Amino acid sequence: EGRDKQVREEQTPTLRNFLTARDVARLLFELETGVAVNQKYSEKAKSLMKRDFAVEDTKEYDSIRGFLGESLPRDSVELYSKPGWTSGSRQDAAIIYDTVSGARYILVVIGDDKGYSTDEDIFPAISGYVYEQMSQLGG
Repeated sequence: EGRDKQVREEQTPTLRNFLTARDVARLLFELETGVAVNQKYSEKAKSLMKRDFAVEDTKEYDSIRGFLGESLPRDSVELYSKPGWTSGSRQDAAIIYDTVSGARYILVVIGDDKGYSTDEDIFPAISGYVYEQMSQLGG
């Protein structure tokens, strides 16, 4: 849609978005530290990403199932995320706080292949592993 589609149609070979996982992680870091635009707007942007596990459970297409938040403990984690999913890709970017261990980290996974779009287990598996490792390190 929009400009991204125009860019792809005008280019040979077809081009897609050039945003990398590192770029997204940097943006989340700047939101977290309050330097993306300024403190007020960084906090506003981050607040739009806040995920309430109970509310997400009521949605047909939620931001948890099949994404990074699914394998996290709901009773001790604060999750701020921006998932995405198309017929040919799956991606999620998250700021994760664990109130028990004190772990705080950013995790971004971009799967640009149809296999990721249909695999609802891989992102939770990656996130569960990273959570396990980060919670051992603590805050």
